[in-house]
Amino acid sequence: MKNKFAFFLVFFLLALLSSGAMADYRFINDSIDSPSQVDQWVFNLSEATDLIIDVQAWEACGSKPAIPQDFFGDGNHNNRLHANIYLFTSTGTLISDATGIYSGDSAPGSHDTRSGQNAYLGLTGLTAGDYILAIGAYELSQTDAWAGFNTQGTDWTDYDEWENIQLYNYYNIIFSTASGIITFFLPPPIATDASNLQSTSFSANWNSASGATEYELDVALDSSFHNIVSGYNSLNVDNVTTYPVINNIFPNTQYFYRIKAFNSYGESSSSNTINVITLANNPNASTFSNIALDSIKANWGANGNPSGTEYLCEVNIHGVTVDSGWTTSTSWLCTGLSCGTIYSFWVKARNGENIETTSISLGSQNTLNCEYPNIAISPVSLSSSCPLGTNAPSQSFNVWNSGTGMLDYSISDDVAWLTCSPAGGSSSGGINTHIVNYSTSGLASGNYSATITISASGVTNSPQAIAVDFYVATMGPTANAGPDQYIDEGETVMLDASNSNDPDDGIVSYQWEQISGTTIMLSGATLTAPTFVTPPVDSAGIVLEFQLTITDASGLTDSDNVSITVNDNGIMDFPADVLPVKTSTGQSIGIKQESGGTLISLNVVNPSTIPDSIEKPSNLIYGLIDMQIKVEPSGTTSLIVIYLPSPAPDDFTWYKYRSVYGWVDYSQFISFNTARDQITMTLVDGGIGDDDAMVDGTIIDPSGLGTSHETSSFPENDEEGALGGCFIGILIKD
Repeated sequence: MKNKFAFFLVFFLLALLSSGAMADYRFINDSIDSPSQVDQWVFNLSEATDLIIDVQAWEACGSKPAIPQDFFGDGNHNNRLHANIYLFTSTGTLISDATGIYSGDSAPGSHDTRSGQNAYLGLTGLTAGDYILAIGAYELSQTDAWAGFNTQGTDWTDYDEWENIQLYNYYNIIFSTASGIITFFLPPPIATDASNLQSTSFSANWNSASGATEYELDVALDSSFHNIVSGYNSLNVDNVTTYPVINNIFPNTQYFYRIKAFNSYGESSSSNTINVITLANNPNASTFSNIALDSIKANWGANGNPSGTEYLCEVNIHGVTVDSGWTTSTSWLCTGLSCGTIYSFWVKARNGENIETTSISLGSQNTLNCEYPNIAISPVSLSSSCPLGTNAPSQSFNVWNSGTGMLDYSISDDVAWLTCSPAGGSSSGGINTHIVNYSTSGLASGNYSATITISASGVTNSPQAIAVDFYVATMGPTANAGPDQYIDEGETVMLDASNSNDPDDGIVSYQWEQISGTTIMLSGATLTAPTFVTPPVDSAGIVLEFQLTITDASGLTDSDNVSITVNDNGIMDFPADVLPVKTSTGQSIGIKQESGGTLISLNVVNPSTIPDSIEKPSNLIYGLIDMQIKVEPSGTTSLIVIYLPSPAPDDFTWYKYRSVYGWVDYSQFISFNTARDQITMTLVDGGIGDDDAMVDGTIIDPSGLGTSHETSSFPENDEEGALGGCFIGILIKD
């Protein structure tokens, strides 16, 4: 607020107090300094009341004080303000407006009887709340009044002799109410478009807020002002209406700024938000690449521009300018060129608002001569190894000319233990083979590397290199497949590679392969000690032969064989394709894998070795059978048929035992044939009957035939079924 009419203010207030006509009043003086300026005064009425707003114009000339002046020497204190005033609600609804007139002003408060440049509003019945008074000295529309900026900005020049003082338009505003309190607030400034736009700076601009004495500037990377630019968080910029933003600003980047005003009333709300995109930097020139007969790849640097900045590369081809099109790449492969011709390239960038930089020269580059050689090689790398104290076997590579003309080249290497023969050659397109000889017998064990280099003059892709990786091992591994075994049908065999060894870098893999005999399935062909169950045989028996191959860390291998002789166990009670088994109780049963897998382990268990007597079935006449079944794929259902030497009594069924869960009635998942001498079991990998409850390709099933314990409390037909208690959750998985 400008205190320019102190003596008048005192006089006016004393007069108003003596009248006693109004309950509250406010007196303001200020000036309109440019055609585009609109002052806004924000105030609050504490209660419903009548309101008088009287805008009175005062004259000031040059450097003279802002007091009434007799400009024409006619005894009148002439003003120079064509006042336009608009009163709005805080939401922008127009309540009333008034403009100064040139003569005959009969409104109260007239100070210039000749020109009458005053504006006056007398309003009744205003409600309590916030209001905005807008005032301008020139032609002013309602839209401009609310926006706080006069877009028309027309000078008032009716009197030529007034032109020299038309920017000194001082005014007084007298607010008076019938009741209640008037409280003023500082209006926000109006932010305007940025200026002085550069790649790393710009100027933030705004219109002054009425009565403001200083401003604070926010600059951010987002319109919500969460990501504030360092140094511009409520930066106090003093009492200016433009400010250079020069710190921590980057090319082709969008920024947002807003302003707050301050004075003795406090702070205003934030202004509107202005967004600005800085200019892009000129790209940097870089070397050309991929030079060919008919193409050149132009390259340039971003020079600090962020990813996503667009560039345009141009070249003149036979008098016609060809360009890359706007691209975010920093290179362009220009094709369709003539061989042996020089071409000049330029590149420019643009920012997110499509403002372009000037073009910079990338220089000039010739395409290849119309005849040119080109080095081609195969392979591009070699790898070999040898035991300690030996020379590795020779290898080879090919060199040829994939271009035109004659290629003359030489070959070199960077180690003493490698030589190439011949050490060079010529090619007009034919393939030359070169032998790589290794002299590695004197090398210590370990890893080695070398580079073979093929060089030629007058060739754009010279030199070419072949990388050589080499390993010297102390000695190769020794495979041991274990001793030959002699075993009966129906028994579990374990192959054993644990005595294999490698003295230096260790064994990294085992591989078992059956090479003769009836085909069987191992529990795992890459295990150190896989298992399988011997198949049923006749009195002649069979021989199964397996080969073990091991590989060490250097890739060296060794193999060993083992034979398994399977004999008839003498049990003749079952069909030929049924596996006969002697149980722990001395009885015989038969086992047949009906579908869905292969037995890889089979063991008999004496029930007396199990101390757990809770819910233990009686009369386990065949003991327990502990089976492991391999299935493919994982999750498969397997059917096993148990052959009994005699029919099972009616009160016998199948039981399972697991140390964690105890004894469980499994009758829900088996079925007897009519004669009750065959039992079909359903087992699911990871589901019913699989004791590890894991979908892992292996079913584990210890179980046997017996009768219920006389104190058994297992429910027969409740919701948990005959599996007994919560163990159903382990046997049957969702």
